[in-house]
Amino acid sequence: MSMVFILRGLPGSGKSWFASQQKDATVCSSDQFHMIGGVYMYDQDRASEAHRWCLRKFVEAVKAEKDLIIVDNTNASSLEVAPYFRVARAHGYMVRFYEFKCSILDSIKHNIHGVPEDAICRMAMRLTRSLPVSWEEDSEVVTFESPHEKAEGGS
Repeated sequence: MSMVFILRGLPGSGKSWFASQQKDATVCSSDQFHMIGGVYMYDQDRASEAHRWCLRKFVEAVKAEKDLIIVDNTNASSLEVAPYFRVARAHGYMVRFYEFKCSILDSIKHNIHGVPEDAICRMAMRLTRSLPVSWEEDSEVVTFESPHEKAEGGS
């Protein structure tokens, strides 16, 4: 069965690394929108445009019937996740949520895109809210602890 992995977690929690390790996956990430000539050039004023671009790329991958599609965004709230979940399920994809646990301090320390501390704190607040129970019943949830905490002996 074709799969969609929806990654959830703070910046610097290991989502993109995980996505890069999945062979033959189509990765949809708003970060890709901000890549210019191989360099990440984040533009806060274009963040909404980047997320619309990412969703379009996802819909194209679903229509092309890709076997494994990964949504590599923070996906902090059910509002952010909903379009991906609904499109995937409507097209017969199995959905698996991967939740990457990471402290705010680790995120601030390890995020490579320079996300401001206040933005990370807002994301963390949204991530504490659960997804709708019906989504979790209709999918699979896998949780990962921060790779940084293990490497550094805990935070």
